This record gives sequence, structure tokens and C-alpha cells, in this order.
Amino acid sequence: MHQCPIYFRFDVPGALAIIDRVLGAWFAEAGWEGRVPAPGERVTFDAASHAARAARVDRGSGRRAGRITLTRGAEAGGAPERKPGPVPGGGPRTVTPADGPRTASITYEVDRFGRHGWVLVRECSEAPPTRAPRVAAALAAELGARDGAHPLTTGAPIAQRPDVPELLDALRDPGRARPFLVVGTDHGFPVRRLADLVASLTADAETLLVARVLDAPATAQFNETVPEALRIGPGTGAVFPPLTADTAEGTAVPEETDAGFPVHHSVIGTDRLIADEYGLRRELWHLALRYARATEPPPAVEEADSHLSRLIDRCREVPSAAASDDVAHAPDTPLPAPDSAPPKPGAHVAPGDRIPRTRSGGLPGGPLGSLLGDILEDVLGDRAIDTDSLENLRIVARRGLRRSREHRRDRDEIRRLRHELAAAHRAIDDLRGAPGPAEPDPTSGTQDSAVPDTPPAKTQGSDHAPDSFAELLDRFDGIPHVQFTGDPQPALRLDRQSNARGYVHKTWKALLALSDYAESRTTGTGPPGVHNYLTQTPPGCRGFSVHDHAAVESDTTTRAAAFREPRVLPVPESVHPDGAIFMGGHFRVGGGSTVSPRLHYYDDTGCSGTVYIGYIGAHLPNQSTN
Repeated sequence: MHQCPIYFRFDVPGALAIIDRVLGAWFAEAGWEGRVPAPGERVTFDAASHAARAARVDRGSGRRAGRITLTRGAEAGGAPERKPGPVPGGGPRTVTPADGPRTASITYEVDRFGRHGWVLVRECSEAPPTRAPRVAAALAAELGARDGAHPLTTGAPIAQRPDVPELLDALRDPGRARPFLVVGTDHGFPVRRLADLVASLTADAETLLVARVLDAPATAQFNETVPEALRIGPGTGAVFPPLTADTAEGTAVPEETDAGFPVHHSVIGTDRLIADEYGLRRELWHLALRYARATEPPPAVEEADSHLSRLIDRCREVPSAAASDDVAHAPDTPLPAPDSAPPKPGAHVAPGDRIPRTRSGGLPGGPLGSLLGDILEDVLGDRAIDTDSLENLRIVARRGLRRSREHRRDRDEIRRLRHELAAAHRAIDDLRGAPGPAEPDPTSGTQDSAVPDTPPAKTQGSDHAPDSFAELLDRFDGIPHVQFTGDPQPALRLDRQSNARGYVHKTWKALLALSDYAESRTTGTGPPGVHNYLTQTPPGCRGFSVHDHAAVESDTTTRAAAFREPRVLPVPESVHPDGAIFMGGHFRVGGGSTVSPRLHYYDDTGCSGTVYIGYIGAHLPNQSTN
């Protein structure tokens, strides 16, 4: 069996809630939304896929540990399973029967305050792994993972001069266990395009390799600080190994250093960085995997993982209430013998087999009872507990669940009111900024009248706006400098909404503003950047409320794989060789509801003079919507 181990530490408030949320998104991506097993449960999804979960609490320190495993496999001779959405640097994700079953396990431990802890992700498969598990990247992004004493970032962030000291400290960090890729630039390189390329090259090795792209001033400062042998040229990359490197036999040895920096490093030339994308991506993946396999987690982590693995083996088979008819269920356990009848209220019983069980092996009360039973068995050990105390625990748990639901309702109401307040502010801004009626030109009747200094303002197009998104998509060809490359279905689904006409008109207004922006960029009369254009719209050009435009996404949405991938949207291969690119810029064309439509675009006016629209539809997933 081949393994891909990923270990990291974290320090973030509310870690247990974050882990549960990421696990829920992981199961939803696998097609089993709402089927995450509770501690002590083992759920069978189909003939080849199942999941189990175990948890324990250390009575002395209060630390909480848990482990969840998910085994996925294809039926012999079955059709390949296709996952939607483009992958950076590759096509759609496909799992074929030849890959065989894959078992991913996530072991974690959190301190009593729910802040500090560690995560160990392992994926085992019969075929050699081709990339790091996506759930590891999602956990690392949400938990603020650390490699040694420094953050373990995903993707390839652009480093500027203030970031260079921290970058140098990370290279000299003796606790660093991952290779570090640093790419230099100068003023002749498009830094953002290069960062997208490096992010694509390291996408397979996410969480196993750290990458940075230095802008021109940061490259100069970096080269002034490091020894001469370690300097990097513009468009050149250097891979710095950890200060504890592995040998061919797999044993760890100290790396030679010069002023604290590793001496041995690999250099990637400009030609290979740009022209050999597939081969370089594979090479970086195998390099990162080799270091990950050579780095052993601390003994305490291995011990906790082994203990929880044994608990997983003892998990009961609990059929899911939401299972469909074709899901294979575990057989019910035999009914208890007459001499093992449930004790009377108030009687003392020991945790384990003498606690009253249902036919499926759980405690009375459904999944909540099973969860409480597992906690009692793990925490109390051989000590006794009476059934009255168990019922009191159930009452407390139900009260907590009820208060959680009330809190969620209050939070949704606050979010709705905020949307309405923002919409009111935008309406006020629109009324304040509405232009008055144009004064008639007395000289307009003469043919030799002077040409005005500024072109006449273009009509906002509200009178001629389409009445539906189907009509809007048909009229895209008539909008100059704007091209739609996305899937039309999300936009067509908006026609079913009660406020569809308002969404259409606002989307049309945003498209006209983008068209005028692209034209102003082509003629050199407008400022660079859509947000700058909306803030200072040139005379005669159509604009849009700057409050309803976002030039970038938040750091969490950009780095988390579950949120980033839906925003990697199609573009022509002449724009990006992958045929897709991350589109963080977007317009808010609706709000105040769960739909909240958005228009995502990519500004390519600096190269092709075109703005590409990759998505029109309901709000894409982010931390708030999830």
C-alpha cells in the first residue's frame, strides 16, 4: 500500500468546530452530504465505501482527540466517477476503478481550550498517489496550519518587501519539515500571472510544499540578505530543502548550512518554469512526497493515532437514518437475552455491554444516545453510572441543541437585516449620484458647430435591458469587449426567482460598465483596474455602484480549496494554458436572500482587451454561506 502522510500543528480559536465543518464539506464533496458519522459510529455508504469515527477525552489534561476514516472504492468494472470542476493545472477530477480503494484517515488532537493542537492526515491506496488529499489543504487553510514556527500557506502568495524578513526566518527555521520554493522576478515580469503559474505547479503538493513569488523589490532585498550562492534571478526558482533532509535510505540527517540557510538547493530556470509545466509539477510533487514520508510525526502523535485506530476497529455498525434503499446496512445485533434486560431507573450499571442498547447497537435516544454512550465508555472506564444520570445528560444535551438552533436563527436574521441595510445604503447612493437632465445644445442644429470637449454620456440601457437571463445570454454578442465563457445554467436558474427582473437589469448594467471600462482601457482614457474605474468613472462612460463591487475575494475564500475551486472558471487557452483561471473579482447583482446572485469576471484588458465573464448565478460557497 502507498501512503501520503501530512502532519501539521495549528493555533486557532474554535478548532473543533472548524474541523467538523471541514469534515462535513469533505463528505458533501464525496456525495454523502449530511452522512458524517458520530463518534462510535460506522456508516456503510455502498458496497465499497464506508466511514467510521472515534473520539476520546484525556481526563487529566482535558485534551480531546478524534479520528475519522473514509474508504472509497469502485465496483469491479464500474464506470469512472467524475467530480465536477476544473483542477489547477489539470482537467476534471476522475477516479477510475483501476485506482482501487482509497482510505483517508484524519487524526486530530485539541487542547482543553479548543485552540492548540495537531492534525495527521494519511491517505492509503493500492496505486501510487498523484496529489495530496484535498481535505488536508482545506484543514490547513481553515486552521492556520504551521510548518515549524511559521504559517503553512497554500498556493503561491506574492511576497513584498515587508514579508522578506519572515520568509528568511522560515528558511532558517530548524523545525521546518517541508521544501520551500522561492521564485524571483523583476519589473519586466507580470507578477500575478507568474504567481498563478507557480500555484498551478504546486497544486498537487498542497500542504507538502511551501511556495512564494517575490515581487521585484522583494527579490532585490532577498538577494542582498542571503549568501551569494543562494541568490535567485528574475523568473528563476529555487527549492530549499528542510534543515533536516533525508538520504536515499530514508533516514534523516542534518542539512549543511551557510549563515543558517540550507546550502544544497535546486534551481529551476525560466525556460523550464514556463515551458515544462507538466513535468515540473510531477517533479515537485514527488520531491514533496519524499520529504513527507521521511519526516516521522512525534511519538505522542503516533501513539494517539494508534489508540484511536483501535477504537475505530471497535466501532459499531449504525445504519444512517438518511440512507437510501440501495445502501448496504449492517445487520442488526441480536436482541438481548432475558437475563440482560435493562435495569430499573436508579440502578447502577457499568458502561459497556450492560448499558441498555437498541437493536442497532446504540443507546436509547438515537444517535444522541450513541454519542453519549461512547463518551461515557471512553471517559468513565470501569466506573459506574446510574440510568438517572444518563437521562439527565440527555436532557442537558437536548437543551444545548435547542439553544444552538436558536443561535443560528438569530444569526440568520442579523445577516438578513444587514443585507437590507446595505441595499438601502446603495439605493441612497444611487439616488445621490443620479445625473440630472442634460441641457440642450443650442448649436446642435449647425453642421459646423464646435465639437464638445467630452463625448456625450452613453445611455444606461435600462430602457433596453433584457427581461430575462435567457435574453441576456442571447445578447452577449452585442456587448463589445465582453465575452461570456461560463456555464449558462446557473444564470438561467435565476429566472425562476421572484426578483429575476431586478437581477437581470442590474447584471446588464454591470456588463455595460465593464464594456465601457474595457473600451476606456483600449483607448487609454480610463484608469487601470475595474474598482478604480468605478470609483472615478470617466465622463461619458457608464458606471456601477462601487459598493456592489469587490476587486478580490477574502484570504479565507482564496486559500481554502473548497471555496477557491468553484471560482476557478473557464477562459480561452490563449489567456491561460489550463483553460481556467481564478476569478476573484465580482459584482453583487442581488442581495437580501439566500440566492444573492453574483457576476464573476477576469480582467484581461491589459493583454487581449477583453473582460471574460466566467459565472453569473447564485452566490458561490464561502465561509458565511457554509
